[in-house]
Amino acid sequence: GRPGPSRRAESQSLVATLDPLSGAVREATFLENVTFTEPGRKAWAGRAVFDEASGRVTLTEDPRIVDEGEGSELRARRLALGTRSRSVSASGNVRHTLAPRAKGGAPGMLGGEEPTVLLCREFDYDPTTRTARYRDNALLRSGKDEVRAPTIVLEQPAAGGRRLSASGGTASVLHPRGEKGAAK
Repeated sequence: GRPGPSRRAESQSLVATLDPLSGAVREATFLENVTFTEPGRKAWAGRAVFDEASGRVTLTEDPRIVDEGEGSELRARRLALGTRSRSVSASGNVRHTLAPRAKGGAPGMLGGEEPTVLLCREFDYDPTTRTARYRDNALLRSGKDEVRAPTIVLEQPAAGGRRLSASGGTASVLHPRGEKGAAK
């Protein structure tokens, strides 16, 4: 009965605690072959725990999330999704893959045609500010180009634009690209 996107959860096993008056789910643990779907986003895991009070689903056992609108896939040891805020956090062997832009569109993250891969230990995404923070040995790689830093932040302040900042001792290797149609 709440406003918001339609969500679906599937698993082999479910243990839930219900509110005795309303029948609403307070907590739920999903086990084996867990799949969550909502408009534009899908997640898989071996185990997931939903907590209504915090508005959070925590996925473990090889979890991953695919965001169709952003063209990205996020993997880690532990993923947490904000069910009301759409925030995302991840920890342990975080791998975030961003698809290259469509042909004819703007170039990818570092100006190339290759997907962008970000690796780190801790990740947080705030959908309100459209800001992703990659912390603890962050690495961004796109083709032969890469940026390494303790913290990398990606912001999308305007539609179609992205801003990359790295701090705490940054190393980058960026290869120049020739103009279209120029001799190599």
